[in-house]
Amino acid sequence: MKTIEECSIHAWRSMPALPTSVGFAASVKLRLTGRMSKKKAPSTKALPVPDAVLRRLAKMAHVPAEQYQFFFDSVCMDVQTAHDRNGLANGGLANKRGATLLRAALDVHYALDELTPKERQLIESVLNGEGQFIFGSISSGGLAGLRETAYQFASLFSLVACKPQPRLLHQKSQPRKRGKKPGGVKDIIFQDFAFDLYNSTTTVGGKLTLEKNGRFGTFVDAIRLLVPHLPPDFVPKPLPVFTLQRLKTRRDKINADLDN
Repeated sequence: MKTIEECSIHAWRSMPALPTSVGFAASVKLRLTGRMSKKKAPSTKALPVPDAVLRRLAKMAHVPAEQYQFFFDSVCMDVQTAHDRNGLANGGLANKRGATLLRAALDVHYALDELTPKERQLIESVLNGEGQFIFGSISSGGLAGLRETAYQFASLFSLVACKPQPRLLHQKSQPRKRGKKPGGVKDIIFQDFAFDLYNSTTTVGGKLTLEKNGRFGTFVDAIRLLVPHLPPDFVPKPLPVFTLQRLKTRRDKINADLDN
């Protein structure tokens, strides 16, 4: 069963439709930002990115000319998402309540992933038996559908609490590595934006480079080009080049997995 992210990327690659920002749980982001426009929300409407800036960015990233409009729309979506999430951080659930909701959602998400075969069979029998009438909203799809629902809950509360997204359904748990702890809310939102920008570029056949041992490359240049169109103080100073390299490597691996 493909994950939300993989299905979104496949759809993006195969059909030139209105773009989505496929980064961390992008489908949840789009649903949220779409609903926020109808209500009073802590987000800030981004000013349009000038066409000249978008064209300069496309040339910098070697985006094919036939993909320009799709790429422009995608980058504008990435910028708007950055403004929306920045607004969430300033007035959303980046607090103890949000952390509580996220912790509960993650516990369910990861616990379902670690069930024994006997436990899986038990839950399947309940969902596919008489339980389908009791748990109608979650029984369709059996255990696989339940896991997808749990992932979406974890992804949603990660988003509104401004925390890193949960691991994807196909990813195995990894022991916590020693070293620097994850950054604060603003750092996480910036990392998501950088990931989305890189993804928007590679999806249309473009390329952004990054020197591993220096602060140079078109990935860095692209972010700096968009600084005037992002929320104030959104981009860290100096740019976390090693974090950008990690995000780039992660995106490249997902692309390679999908190609295979």
